[in-house]
Amino acid sequence: MKSVLKGLFLHVLGNVIIKIFILKEIGFLISLLGLFLIIRALLFSKKIKPFRGLQKNLFYLLFLTYFIMIVRGYLIDYQFVWIRFEGFLNYHLVDQLYILPYFLPLLLFIKLDKNVLKVIFKTNQLINLIFITVSILSINNIISQTVLLYSGETQSRLLVNDIFTIYSSIAFFVLLKNYIPKNLWFLNITSFLIFFVLAILSGRRGPSLSGLFLIVGVIFFIFPHKLKKIKFMAFTFLILIIAYLAFVVKDNFIFNYLLNERGFENNRTLIDESMLQQMTQIELFFGKGLNGRYYLPLLDDDYLGGWRYGSETGFYNLVLKGGYFLAFLYVFILLISVYKGFFKSKNDLSKIFAFYILLSVIELYPFGWPEFTFKFIFIWFGALLCSNNYFLKLRDYQIKSFVKTNT
Repeated sequence: MKSVLKGLFLHVLGNVIIKIFILKEIGFLISLLGLFLIIRALLFSKKIKPFRGLQKNLFYLLFLTYFIMIVRGYLIDYQFVWIRFEGFLNYHLVDQLYILPYFLPLLLFIKLDKNVLKVIFKTNQLINLIFITVSILSINNIISQTVLLYSGETQSRLLVNDIFTIYSSIAFFVLLKNYIPKNLWFLNITSFLIFFVLAILSGRRGPSLSGLFLIVGVIFFIFPHKLKKIKFMAFTFLILIIAYLAFVVKDNFIFNYLLNERGFENNRTLIDESMLQQMTQIELFFGKGLNGRYYLPLLDDDYLGGWRYGSETGFYNLVLKGGYFLAFLYVFILLISVYKGFFKSKNDLSKIFAFYILLSVIELYPFGWPEFTFKFIFIWFGALLCSNNYFLKLRDYQIKSFVKTNT
């Protein structure tokens, strides 16, 4: 499993080099090396059978659905989303949203070893440092792009979205104050504060909402059970602060753009409705395959001629590719683990995993595509742990002792 984590780190790093520093060749080679390490681990590591009972059968059904979706995606009589061989390689080997996310759950078949925690913590430190460094170096560009958006100028690609993808790989750790070393949590809370400020500054609805959910999670999970009153008071204080800020800045022109025009602008309903209207009843149930598309011209210089191969809404993107069958199957598998983690466990770590998995389900609407990042490593392994009766019965002191002994 250590090779998988190292490989995924290299893959994330390669994407950072490509998207942030525009060094395509170097980034591609680093991502390719990372993918090689992951594939080698999948082929030669010791294997286990993930999940049990109904959830196990649904998990295998999910892979069968993925396989059919991918095969159907290449049996098309129209243009693929890429136009050159370079694009083909990028979509299949580097892109974190196209095909790789559907192979990521295969990693659950790899047997974990005790020393994997050291690699996880080290990787988390490195990604934190990368995120903080890139955020500081990019702040001027982020502000410039936000101002241009406010003036009505369309931006083909927002730098801040690529920066948020980096943060998604470490977001889970801000909830783990009671389980990880203090200096590591301090590093993660620093990154979270930077992420949250950038999310609000750039008017990004999805990251801002995710940030608020994480704040709620931190409030409820960093205090002992006996301090329920403090939890309630802190949560109430948070709501009051948000309400106060909304009242104070409601007439400010910048915040009017960020909170009203960007925050509550509904620019996705038209896209999703157009997509659904162009799908037959069978396609609504089973999808159009990996490369399914629909027609909705929005840009003058669209090289795809007005055809769109995805929806900004994560849930409807799954519907486009695999229909409501895939979308609800994916959600149901995760919600089983959410239920067990919240109501069948004797430790807070299970509940933290359940909370984070539930957050990822909420993020599917109106955003939140599955990604080939550490974020979804933690989501899927969290789902696996929350379905494991042995893990659910552990006490917090046993988990903390295990972490301390193996890091």
